[in-house]
Amino acid sequence: MRLKPEGIKAHFDKQFRQGHGLADSSMWAVWISSDEPLFRNEAADEVRAQCRELGFNQRQVYQVGTDFDWNGLAQQFETASLFAEQSVLQLHLIALPSDAGRKVLLSWLERPPADTFVLILSDRIESKTLNTKWFKQFEQSQAHVPIWPMKSDGLASWLARRANQAGLHLTAPALTLLQQYIDGNLLAADQELRKLSLLHGKSQIDERHIADAISDSSRYTVFDLTDACLEGKGEKAVSIVLHLRSENVADPILLWSLSRELRVLAKILRAQASGANFQDACQQAGVVRFRQQAYKQHAARLRPARLKQAHQLACLCDAAIKKANPLPIEQLLCDFALALSGQPPKVCAPV
Repeated sequence: MRLKPEGIKAHFDKQFRQGHGLADSSMWAVWISSDEPLFRNEAADEVRAQCRELGFNQRQVYQVGTDFDWNGLAQQFETASLFAEQSVLQLHLIALPSDAGRKVLLSWLERPPADTFVLILSDRIESKTLNTKWFKQFEQSQAHVPIWPMKSDGLASWLARRANQAGLHLTAPALTLLQQYIDGNLLAADQELRKLSLLHGKSQIDERHIADAISDSSRYTVFDLTDACLEGKGEKAVSIVLHLRSENVADPILLWSLSRELRVLAKILRAQASGANFQDACQQAGVVRFRQQAYKQHAARLRPARLKQAHQLACLCDAAIKKANPLPIEQLLCDFALALSGQPPKVCAPV
């Protein structure tokens, strides 16, 4: 069955609280699929909260790639102790289940893992997978929560609702400036709203408060990182990466900010290669006028080979974050920042 995120609690109430709990229910899993990390994480938080209320206080977490040992996982539950505590098995799917994985999931339809609730997290599931026999079998008896990406024209209203939920009173210009600042990154939006709530509480917040928060000199932001890259200051960019990671800024946010600049630069260079002048190329890439000079100077010094390295490093960073390769994410992010700055990486991604 398919659920909306707001229907998760009602699903647990119906399946487990109105009966005698998990042991008497055929429901043992929730699969949450979305390309939007914030929405996926919040839906997972709700599932875990419902499970805790049912006494599932332990949690086992696995990153599931193409080489994951599904048979070993299944055997673990077949030999589980009778005295094992109720737990949540959380599977982060880096790739869709292999043949062995599909067999394990379908076998659990007949004989669920003992005293275990399975929470599966993945990126969006394409229609060709949704229409496969094995997924239809799974979805017929278990819960699937597909969450679609937000459309760009819905971001302003979402930000307003999110601010209201946080008890914030933002003026219309403040909301507009915040929307421009986060540039579609909902994780960054959530982080900024939490910070504004801590700083200002229920007082009215105008665009000056937003600007102050953005330009806060007491610490770096991801925008300081990308500015350093555009200025060709590779060592400063590396220093900012290390500082932001020490402040617990999430690696996916750092990767997003660097990748966004990479995409913009690539669009500008492609447009120029097709005959567009620089101003038109910037407009096609969505660069506002007051930022165009910085891009013009950087595009002139950025060699195509270095841009290629930056793209390679972006892919390696993404794989490392998803646990699909063993390379150190900190070094990869630093190398990515260096390459995007036009300087040679220290370790990774030779041309």
